[in-house]
Amino acid sequence: MSGLGGSLLHLFRNTPLRSIWPPMFAIDTETDLTAARALMRRGFAIRQIPTETVSEFWRVRNGALQHRTGGFFSVCGFREPSTKSEKLMLFQPQGAINGLATAMIDGNRWFLLQARAEPGNAQEVQFGPSLQSTPANWMRVHGGAPAPFGSIFLQYAPKVQNMVETSQLDLGSRYMQKSKRVAIAEIPAGDSLPQGFHWVASDTVIDGLVQDYCFNTDLRAAIALAPWSADPESGELCPRSEAVRQSLSAPVRPEKLGQLLVHLQTSDRVRLEPISLESLRNWEIRSDGIEELQPDQRLSVRFFQVEATGREVGSWVQPLIVGHSEGRSKLACRDRDGLLEVWVAARSELGLANGVGLSPSTVAYPGEKIHTPAWLADATSWIVTRESDEGGRFINHGSSCEIVSILNDREPPEECVGVWLRVSELKKLLGMSNVCTIQLRTISSLLLCAP
Repeated sequence: MSGLGGSLLHLFRNTPLRSIWPPMFAIDTETDLTAARALMRRGFAIRQIPTETVSEFWRVRNGALQHRTGGFFSVCGFREPSTKSEKLMLFQPQGAINGLATAMIDGNRWFLLQARAEPGNAQEVQFGPSLQSTPANWMRVHGGAPAPFGSIFLQYAPKVQNMVETSQLDLGSRYMQKSKRVAIAEIPAGDSLPQGFHWVASDTVIDGLVQDYCFNTDLRAAIALAPWSADPESGELCPRSEAVRQSLSAPVRPEKLGQLLVHLQTSDRVRLEPISLESLRNWEIRSDGIEELQPDQRLSVRFFQVEATGREVGSWVQPLIVGHSEGRSKLACRDRDGLLEVWVAARSELGLANGVGLSPSTVAYPGEKIHTPAWLADATSWIVTRESDEGGRFINHGSSCEIVSILNDREPPEECVGVWLRVSELKKLLGMSNVCTIQLRTISSLLLCAP
């Protein structure tokens, strides 16, 4: 391998790793996480620009707002044939790649993370995976530099060992049938890294999961897919709660998994038909973007000029989906026969490829009315964080993620489709392709840091 990916895979041939680790670019404290993010804020700027100034880069073509190259993503209109209801959604047939590199050093697991400035991120800079790229990015459609470490996940390398390889669902109420490839690979730790990249110890990764807006959703979702261990001495990602560890090591009940998978296979998907942006009844293209006439999705589209250091290009123009209220996800848990269980629901979303995905116990997207089901009304909060959705596509579009504990005699109503799962069973489902929503993957990562 050559280039940045090759330098990463360069081994310390003459010096034992024990004597040089951790290097200057390693992070093993919460303070270092904060400092690394602050450093990447330098040179970052974002400002809203009028619609008429973006035609060189973005324009409405074939009824959709598209980049001049046809790459990245498009903003499109869709109609549900039976109800005639209309939605504004993103269309990105090129599946994104989220790659997380990891190394076992001196008996402890480390992860290669990028402190990444994104235009829509809350607090501007959040940590993401080692590689977070669309095909348009790694094919350099933007005319900039190649994505660092893309070769680890896109080319053969004999010293790279794949640990996880899946295809995963994205936001089903925002994207039309988008999935992304999520890969986790074990590599030899190297002696140099580009700006913004850091090796982070597993304990510090768990510390970062507790912090609001520290890790982006792609990283949180990847951490949920990574191997976990119930042994605190293993050096691997290990839940801090004894209750979670016991549930993680409990036997898997095949009937529980089958119950959910059968429902996913038998659910009917609503097929949306495309409609041009100009034909949408409740949306209007204006000088400041694309706006709803009457509140429905409670979203808008605005255009921004962005500048950022440590990215493949230093400056660019793009639209962002603007949220106007915070969403919320809750995952209910209980003690049953001495083991922790979580309630996983089967949720229908128009943009999901299969129509239905496994989700947290309750989900409200940004802009949607938040309703707490009666069976969760007196639940006790166990752990809660706030996150912002994919800063490369959305701005002011975030949610709270909360794991709550309920009384053992409480059950969701019969009309709710779902099942109580042990953590061992949840982990099995998380590793399956195109089964779990990104909200479930994101909130499941909190099981590592629950007290």
